[in-house]
Amino acid sequence: TWAGTGLREQHISGDIAFAVKQYWLATGDLAWLKAVGYPIVQGVADFWVSRVTPDPKVFLHANLSINDVIPPDEFHDHVDNSVYTNVVAMYSLQFATEAAALVGLPADPLWNDVAARLVILFDPVLGIHPEYQGYKNETIKQADVVLLGFPLGFNMTTDVRRNDLLYYARVTSPDGPAMTWGMHAIGFVDLEDYTEAQGLFN
Repeated sequence: TWAGTGLREQHISGDIAFAVKQYWLATGDLAWLKAVGYPIVQGVADFWVSRVTPDPKVFLHANLSINDVIPPDEFHDHVDNSVYTNVVAMYSLQFATEAAALVGLPADPLWNDVAARLVILFDPVLGIHPEYQGYKNETIKQADVVLLGFPLGFNMTTDVRRNDLLYYARVTSPDGPAMTWGMHAIGFVDLEDYTEAQGLFN
């Protein structure tokens, strides 16, 4: 690979499956879904099934990890359970099951099983989603956890979404890409906090 981190930036596979779903929702083109979209999401879902590792020490339902990845925040490599990666993997697996039904093909039962058992990190004390397992307030390069709200639309309370936005704004490098603050602005607009959003357009 031309990028040293490319093999671990696996959330991109989930991003592609997410884009397939958005295209299907926007167009309703069932013929395209059957011929083009479904083979993509099927392959992505099978990939995620191959990537999970069970944790024998965890007896709760959510005991499947995705280890050794680089998340959207490219300052941190070789991390386990990137919350963005795991959420977009979960979405890939769920949509593969939905798409199979839409095109009249059998879904692998492992897709839903793995989706339901993936570790999705949350810190109930801080009320935020830690970026990855063991994350400790380090500086990050760019929007990562805040992408759970937009574009992923991950289900969370408004308080948690605000907490994620405020927490990660404080630890994001000022030298990172501009798209970060666009994502924060959208987040605050979604929360109808136009004062916070306005400051991010400057």
